[in-house]
This record gives sequence, structure tokens and C-alpha cells, in this order.
Amino acid sequence: MKLIVVEGVRGVGKDTFAEVLADELRSEGVNVIMSTEPTEGLYGGRALFRTSRGYNDVETSLLFFLDRKTHIEDLKKICPPDGIAIIVRYSLSTYVYQDDKSLTEMLHKRIDKPDFTVLLDSDFDTWKGINSRSSSTGDRAKLRSSDMDEERYTKYRKLYMDGVKSPNLTKKYVVINAFNDVSKMVEKVWVDMLELIGK
Repeated sequence: MKLIVVEGVRGVGKDTFAEVLADELRSEGVNVIMSTEPTEGLYGGRALFRTSRGYNDVETSLLFFLDRKTHIEDLKKICPPDGIAIIVRYSLSTYVYQDDKSLTEMLHKRIDKPDFTVLLDSDFDTWKGINSRSSSTGDRAKLRSSDMDEERYTKYRKLYMDGVKSPNLTKKYVVINAFNDVSKMVEKVWVDMLELIGK
């Protein structure tokens, strides 16, 4: 099983990009499984509950790690060896949003690193404009994003940029402008995808 991960700050269009990429890979005859993290399992649920209460401590980081470890094990049971799993949010998101960066890197030496990571990126003004328009239509994900100020956004964006370069978190990666036409965004990674599937 090959593992592709789509990462980025809330509201950059990770799910949309992942869905279009999955469709393109399926059109090449690839068996693709899509998933997101954290999962709704025991560890993921507890991790989400703790973060919703403001906890970004060691216990929360461990819960995210255990959720990820069991998630990968479960995916390997259902995804064929020549298939691809696309996961929205993975180790980079834990690195960005949890306080202990060194713990996150240390833990992630013990589980599968993505074969390819796509980091969707945007400057704050573009991101805010897109999310403000979307939140006015009632999009729940965008509503959560619309309360992030520029200082916090800039902090998270920098952490994503730093984390994607860590050999403990990624193997191969690309950073893409999040608000280009999604088909053009997929074009930017297509050569890498063909290499991944052996074409």
C-alpha cells in the first residue's frame, strides 16, 4: 500500500483536492481508499475531545499517535498491496497543533511515513477572503476557519512549512498554492503520482 497525505491549515481545501486526486488515480485503474484523521475510533475520539477542551499536552499527542498507528494497521487490512490510501491530515497536523514538537517527531519514527505529502498553502489574505465567502454560505468547516486571526494563521503556516521538511515526518513532498484551479493543482503532482503507481 502506498500512502499519500494531504495537509494544510484549516480551510485550504484539503478534502476537495484529495477527492479530485482520488478520482484521477481511479481513472488510471488504481484502487484508492480515502480517509481522514483523526478517526472516529477510541483514540481519535478521545484526542478530539481533549483538543476541544484546550489540551495540547503529552497525553493528547500520544492519543493522536495511537489513533494514527491503528488507522494505518486497519487500512493495510483493506487496501491491496498495489493500492493507494489517501489520508487528509496526518503527522504534520499533529506536529503543527500539538505543543511538544520533538515528541511528535520521535513517535512518528515508529509508524509509516507517507510515500508522498501534498501541503496546500496560501497567504493569509487569500485564505481569509475565500473562507469569509464560504462561511457566509454556512459551510461548517469554513465557519470554524473564519475565526482564525492573521497571527495564528501565520504561526500555523510556518509550522507546516518547517514540519514538511522534517525527515521524521515526510519522505517526499510538494507545496502547492491552495487556491489555484484544483485540476491544475493535481497536474502539479501527476508525474509523482504516475511514478508512485509504476506508470
